Amino acid sequence: MEKVVEEKVVERIKEAKKLFEEYGFYLREKFKDELKELNSAIEETHRFMKETKLPDLCRVCAEEGKCCCRPWVAEEFDVYDLLLNYLIGVEVPEEREVEGLCFFVGKRGCRLKVRQVICVDFLCPKAEELLGKNEIKLREIEGKELELAFILKEKVKKEVEKLRTFSHVKDKHKSP
Repeated sequence: MEKVVEEKVVERIKEAKKLFEEYGFYLREKFKDELKELNSAIEETHRFMKETKLPDLCRVCAEEGKCCCRPWVAEEFDVYDLLLNYLIGVEVPEEREVEGLCFFVGKRGCRLKVRQVICVDFLCPKAEELLGKNEIKLREIEGKELELAFILKEKVKKEVEKLRTFSHVKDKHKSP
């Protein structure tokens, strides 16, 4: 079962990479400001998490085999989530690095920047305890990241659909 899931994830990665190779330059230019704003929001989330020592807690749990980054989480990433990662400058991994966890987890944490809601938003009881009153602040910061990612993903999806339609129409009208 896990092998089938991994094959699906790898296929999505390949499709996202192909879209990036075909349309990446155009999409990066068209959405330059939105990509910069999303990247800043992601960096703000990461900064706050580091300040509160949350990554240290997550690393300890992972080392103890109690990581919440379950293998099924990778299935939640669609082609456009992965394309956003390429557009923001992430080299999306095409091979698993750590067995038994999400495909995108590496030895030093998540190898993606644009993540799923569950990846950004889930806090285990230990994390909630560590954060205390800071949890509210983290939720505000994460909310901005998630909102920007959602809006940009929808814009990119529509733009790719237009580009594909145009390419298809153009190909139909080529002379043999």
